[in-house]
Amino acid sequence: METSRGRVLVIDDEPAVARVLQAFLSKAGFAVETAASAEEAEERLAREEFEVIVADILLPGRSGIEFLKMMRGMGIEAPVVMITGDPSLESAIHAIQEGAYDFLVKPVQPDHLVHTVARGAEKSSLQREKRRLEEENRIYQRELESQNLSLEEKVQERTRELSDYIEELHRMQRLMIQSEKLASLGQLSAGMAHEINNPLAFAKSNLGRIKEYSEVVTRFLGAARAGMSALGKSSDLPAREVAASLEAEAQDLDLDYILADCEMIVRETTEGVERAVAIVRDLRQFSHPCAEEEQECDLHEILETALTLTRPALKDRAQVIREYGDLPKIMGSPRLLSQVFINLLLNAGQALAGPGWIRVRTSRQGDRVAVAIQDNGPGIAPEILPRIFDPFFTTKEVGQGTGLGLSISYGIVREHQGAIEAQSEPGQGATFTVRLPIHRLSVSAQPPSAFLADSNPYPPAGNSC
Repeated sequence: METSRGRVLVIDDEPAVARVLQAFLSKAGFAVETAASAEEAEERLAREEFEVIVADILLPGRSGIEFLKMMRGMGIEAPVVMITGDPSLESAIHAIQEGAYDFLVKPVQPDHLVHTVARGAEKSSLQREKRRLEEENRIYQRELESQNLSLEEKVQERTRELSDYIEELHRMQRLMIQSEKLASLGQLSAGMAHEINNPLAFAKSNLGRIKEYSEVVTRFLGAARAGMSALGKSSDLPAREVAASLEAEAQDLDLDYILADCEMIVRETTEGVERAVAIVRDLRQFSHPCAEEEQECDLHEILETALTLTRPALKDRAQVIREYGDLPKIMGSPRLLSQVFINLLLNAGQALAGPGWIRVRTSRQGDRVAVAIQDNGPGIAPEILPRIFDPFFTTKEVGQGTGLGLSISYGIVREHQGAIEAQSEPGQGATFTVRLPIHRLSVSAQPPSAFLADSNPYPPAGNSC
């Protein structure tokens, strides 16, 4: 079955002319309908759609020009080919101005008619395709806007979820750091109690001696007052005799020894109490769970705090050798850095098989400061060395460690834009070196904080991570 080239409406009040035009166009493959007046054509156009309209410019009741205006009022955009017996240019211009697609003069040549209608049908088809594409574009635009809105909502939702996740991650990191602190405190607690109890017991013992000395001094003062009273009441009693009596009493009571001993007791008691106060102060600062803002740090003060807290655990196992260089202050968290050094010192002490030494060396290396903690223990096995910064990795017995100490230390150092490395040879001890920048980059230039090491953070021995 042959496909129609399009529907055409022929409007002419002369039936013979209408039939001829219909025949020409039908032969060319168009589906042609006819109407004898503008009114009839209007009715047809209200319920049917045509690709091209061929209309006589002179119609009964309403002219072809008026018909053009009526069509545009109805919103019909089909091309209109006007036909007239008046060959004047004025008629053609008038028709084109009113929206006609083309203008043919009677008698109409069949080829010219078919060619003109074919071009009109092509234009109509293009207009229809344009409307379809515009409608599709509007639909796609609405869908895109809907998708964009949906995508924006999803992005906002994912952003909220990510923000909540990061906040939860930070909370868990803080809990893990605090947990590791408590684990370190557990290792320090026994020796710490002994370290605090010793000066307190000594002070208590000294208080007993001070009480005894107080009674002796009170006796001497009583004798002195009695002598002074007797001297005042009797003019016959020489002052020399009173002085000699008091001197004899002082020698009998051994006042010179008592006064010297009291001075030593006060000095030693003060030193012991100050040591206990320092331990409690450093312990309280170290164990405090609250977040700490960055501040100017003196690394030597931080190291001394760490050494004070680890002294009870190390004093019977290692001699601590300090080799401090000239260091500038840096920006950081004293509490977190103290935790790093406490962990490294405890690990060094636990690595010693017998009495040994731990060397704490500080130095400036260009735009960084370095803290090296070295021991003369058995060293770290080569197969273990690459894993020591892994979370939960430990060589200690069950219950003796969390396996998070070095991993958390790694993360804290990285948070300070620094690096930590380990060097060891079997039988020659181990050295952990922490390097920190003197001047840190701005926070906005840094990646999100992470206190735990990555899945494989360990650098080759001797290289910073």
